[in-house]
Amino acid sequence: MTTRFLIFLTTVALLLAGCATGSGQLSRETRKDQYNRYAGEPVRKLNLIHLHSWTNIDRDQVVLWTSARKAYLVDLFSPCLNLDRSPRGIGISNFGNTIYAGSDAIVVGGERCMIDQIRPIDTKALKAERSGSQKTASLQERKEA
Repeated sequence: MTTRFLIFLTTVALLLAGCATGSGQLSRETRKDQYNRYAGEPVRKLNLIHLHSWTNIDRDQVVLWTSARKAYLVDLFSPCLNLDRSPRGIGISNFGNTIYAGSDAIVVGGERCMIDQIRPIDTKALKAERSGSQKTASLQERKEA
């Protein structure tokens, strides 16, 4: 690897530190099911100028948020063991502003996790389901009280 690439990768990792998002209200399995339900057909590449945030699903999947309304489910070729260690940040090995399925990787704690496929998520439908679930849970709590 070239020195410029390593500097770039380190800079990206530092910028992403602390950007992980997650819902403390939903179980890991529920979140995984929801993201997979609303993920579309795989795309070959993702133009990424700015990474808004990311969500750790499990060892095999990560969600990359390019804005508050646009997200992509990234499936990894094999389990990424360092994702289970609650990383504060991730890096993405890419050149330019494009991430390619099959050749780029998510980098976590020094581990390179190759990207198998990238699928856009219907975030409107996902948020609608979550908002409906929260309303139902709130009503259930009131009935039980």
